Amino acid sequence: MPSRAAGDLVVRATEGDLVGYENHSRGLVLDAGVTALGAVQRGVGDGHGSDGVRHGSVIGTRMHGPVLAKNPALADAVLAAALGGPVSVRGQTAAAADAAAARIRSALLASA
Repeated sequence: MPSRAAGDLVVRATEGDLVGYENHSRGLVLDAGVTALGAVQRGVGDGHGSDGVRHGSVIGTRMHGPVLAKNPALADAVLAAALGGPVSVRGQTAAAADAAAARIRSALLASA
């Protein structure tokens, strides 16, 4: 049985550097035609240098804590996949949420 991986996780993906927390036993093997979400920059991920999956409209990751709130670009990508097109978020509330996420991401990336 693979060992447990726990700690901060940074993954370089199409949406940019994604930040979160991982707590899992490794051992993920992707099927043919399925690509990883991105390359691990910090942490363990699947143990082979990558994390998550991307296949058609499916996006998956081992990140916790809250991954979508910390990574608005990933949240937009999930919504776009579900809705079948690009998502445009506007307004002061969205701008404030994006700014808070940017501060959190910057702090986590600086400590990487």
